[in-house]
Amino acid sequence: MKNQPIVGAILVLLVMVGVSGELFADGSLDPERVRFLEDALGGESVSAYWLPDSTTPARATEAIGVLYRAIEGAAGNVTIEMGHFSRSGADYRLTGRVREVYGMEPRDVAFLPDRIELTTTMPKPGDLRCCPTGKARSIQLLAEPEEIPRLERPNAARA
Repeated sequence: MKNQPIVGAILVLLVMVGVSGELFADGSLDPERVRFLEDALGGESVSAYWLPDSTTPARATEAIGVLYRAIEGAAGNVTIEMGHFSRSGADYRLTGRVREVYGMEPRDVAFLPDRIELTTTMPKPGDLRCCPTGKARSIQLLAEPEEIPRLERPNAARA
C-alpha cells in the first residue's frame, strides 16, 4: 500500500480508535496497544489506530498500525507513521513500513492476496485545512517482509 506521511493537516479533535476487542467503553484504543505502536513505529502519538484483518481479535493474523505524531513547532500539524504487522502465536511484529498514504481517520481496511487497501479522509479543493470532507483510497502492494530494526523512541530518557 502506498503510505504517505501526513504533513500540514490541522487536528481539531484528536481521538484514538481501534477495532472491537481493542477498545475501551469510551472508544479509545487500549493504552498497551498504543505503547506497542509507539515503540514499533517510533515516537509519541497524538492519535493511534489499529486496523486488524478480523474484527475478532483471536482470528486476526495481520494488521495495519497507524500513529499520528505532532510535528514539533508546527502548531497542531501532524505526520503519519504506518506499519504492517503480522502475528505469530500471541505476538505481533512489525513486518514493514507502509509509505505514501496521506489523510486522517484510516478505515475500511481490506487485506487482499496481493495488496492492502484503506480509506482516509482528505481535503477537497476549497476545504478548510481543519475540516477535510474528501475521501482517498490507498493501495499498498505487498512485498517480501523486511526485517525492521528496533527504533528508539525519540522522547525516551537518555542515559
